[in-house]
Amino acid sequence: NPQGGVQIKGPSTAEVWVDDDDNRYLKFSTGTYDTTEDAGLVSITIERTGNPQGQIQLDYETRSGSAHDFSDFIPQSGTLIWTDGDTSSQTFTISLLNDENPEPTELFYIDLKDLFGGVQIEGASTAEVMVVDDDNRYLEFSTGTYYTTEDAGLVSITVERTGNPQGQIQVDYETRSGSAHDFSDFIPQSGTLIWTDGDISSQTFTISLLNDENQEPNEWFRIDLKNPFGGVQIKAPSTAFVWIQDDDNRFVRFSTPSYHTNESSGIVSITVERSGNPQGQIQVDYVTRSASAHEFSDFIPQSGTLIWPDGDTSTQTFPISLLNDNIIESTEWFYIDLENLFGGAQLIYPSTAEVLVFDDDTNIPPVANAGPDQSLTDIIGDGTIDGLDYAVLNLAMGSRPGDLNWNPRVDFVADNRINNRDLRYMRQQDRRENKGRTWDHRVDVNGEGEENVVLDGSASFDEDGTITHYQWQNQAGGDPIVGSTISLNLPIGVHTFTLTVTDNNGATATDEVMITLEASPLALKKSEFDSLMKKEKSSNQKLKIDSNSYYGLDDIFDQNFERAGSLDVNAGQDKNASFKYLTDKHTVARTKLVGRVNDHRLSKKGSTICWFYHGCREGECGEESFSRPRSFRTITSFSEPGVYVVGLLVTEGVEFGFDRVEITVQNRGKSDFSGIKLKSLSSGAVSHSHTLGRDLRKLFYPNLGQKGDIDFHLSEESDITVQIKDIRGKVIRVLYPGHFTAGSHVVQWDGNEQSESGPLAKPGSYLVQVFTSQGIQKTKLVISTKK
Repeated sequence: NPQGGVQIKGPSTAEVWVDDDDNRYLKFSTGTYDTTEDAGLVSITIERTGNPQGQIQLDYETRSGSAHDFSDFIPQSGTLIWTDGDTSSQTFTISLLNDENPEPTELFYIDLKDLFGGVQIEGASTAEVMVVDDDNRYLEFSTGTYYTTEDAGLVSITVERTGNPQGQIQVDYETRSGSAHDFSDFIPQSGTLIWTDGDISSQTFTISLLNDENQEPNEWFRIDLKNPFGGVQIKAPSTAFVWIQDDDNRFVRFSTPSYHTNESSGIVSITVERSGNPQGQIQVDYVTRSASAHEFSDFIPQSGTLIWPDGDTSTQTFPISLLNDNIIESTEWFYIDLENLFGGAQLIYPSTAEVLVFDDDTNIPPVANAGPDQSLTDIIGDGTIDGLDYAVLNLAMGSRPGDLNWNPRVDFVADNRINNRDLRYMRQQDRRENKGRTWDHRVDVNGEGEENVVLDGSASFDEDGTITHYQWQNQAGGDPIVGSTISLNLPIGVHTFTLTVTDNNGATATDEVMITLEASPLALKKSEFDSLMKKEKSSNQKLKIDSNSYYGLDDIFDQNFERAGSLDVNAGQDKNASFKYLTDKHTVARTKLVGRVNDHRLSKKGSTICWFYHGCREGECGEESFSRPRSFRTITSFSEPGVYVVGLLVTEGVEFGFDRVEITVQNRGKSDFSGIKLKSLSSGAVSHSHTLGRDLRKLFYPNLGQKGDIDFHLSEESDITVQIKDIRGKVIRVLYPGHFTAGSHVVQWDGNEQSESGPLAKPGSYLVQVFTSQGIQKTKLVISTKK
């Protein structure tokens, strides 16, 4: 009941969570204990938390995994007892058995059971013990590639020993020809390297190289390690390559690929460099060639020969005469080519040079270039592992690639599934962060709501001068920022910056760049989950999804498709509205919206309904409001004409569903909106070629032989591919109707999956995407078997 013209700024309801303080808990200090085979013992710690009153106890027992009792550890069981008021941790040890057998890392388990005294297990009731083997021995090259020159004489090769130092080991090595051949480029060699018991030093051997006077490209040969002895393993790479750079080649090139000069300078100096072997006389011819600058109009054509005597490595320079005129013209250019080499010389880049001639008859304004538009996603975390990160993981729990809630950012163990292994890894990193140790920042998956953006105007240029000043201005306001390249943090949203450049003559130019920053997939608000996660952090139960829990809800669902979720939510048919209603301020357009959940009755507790503004498909659109945003039936009002998109979100426990409907608000005296071009909600870009029909939901009965019509419009001819997805995003059918001319067209779907002879698709809604050479058009079809 606000009075005095005050408004309640959402949320208007607050939740108070009351944590119970009577429960008693016992838990492992960590979910995974790491040890080595030769450690002898591994210590296991059990912690007591919660209510300290009352005596409690539990039993523990070891259980074999890939590590076996009496082979890798001594099996053990026992009972731990805490007296009334005792909150200390208790530790017991398990004996490990060491052997001399090289083997992979193994694990066994410890189970907690038979609790007494009203105590509960917090977290997992089983811990893993990872036993790392200490018996493996390894040999490897110090590097996979060795570089040398032909005149070096020798190349040194090093082999390193790692792992278990005990025992004598050995390995053979042998050279093999590649593009470099034995007895022509190197002396073939083989041998055996031996390490005695306890020797962990590296061993080096040399291979002799043969030098010649022949000019040739860089060549290579290989060295193989083979026949390991003494239980040693060869680590990759087992083959090393030796690259030999030739020292006999003579090279000629221009000092730069592009020379810049002014029309009035009279001459331009061109420099040619000699490199490589200095022995022997060499020479090269040069010749000018017209482009946009023409001989006898802009420059005097010229050709000649450059000669270097034996041992001369200096650069040589020659001038080219330029012709000045009083004509205002753009920058022009001509070329100079090197050709006809003599004395065994080779041309290397650049062998053709470009001469840019700037006109000096007027001041040419600079050209501003603010860089391409950028579309970024907020992937930088908020700097800590907290309840929000666990919530993001829980929302994806149990998913695989292709599932609606699949989130690759929480697949920490990279096994293409989200499960308890990922949860254990997050908890492990959480503990490391809490103890001040180094932790994996990939686990900090919840975005902070902003992202660092670099704006680069260095591609701006001035043909007849230099740019002396760069200034960036955010069109939303704020102080200008000076610099050719700047870095700044921007919040989620669309930002437009104007770059203004000024040259040394005071001329200016501007350019704009648009930065679109989207919320990270399944990012969440901080307002609701921290207290909830304190209770549910240690359990595997999925969190409830509330409609206010999402950050950037429209961005999240646009990354999937128009109708999403496990609940089949229907926001109703697209609507038209006009300005017929007068308020105390101005005339508004109103329309009634009726939504529903198909084939499902919502429970009164644990479910939410939420209508919300989901985007604007034409123009800037004005204000909007809902009379009953938490009911399936609502009336929405609009202050300006446009094409509005309204979303309906329904949740029930961990299940949710989403759909949207478009409302065309017609201008006063205007009723034709058929040509409105639609804006993509996910990218912010306007479609340059396609418009969509207003009826996006079409019901048909394939069991009665009916086919569903798929309408699309082309502004120019194109090949067409049609993709049909179910409500979970799985592609069930692909149609290839062929090539179509510009105009409106219809293709049909028979309702079958996979092919014309495939099974009939289940009743429900299906997203249809029409792929053309100009973009993607979307529509929907609804299959029913009732009539």
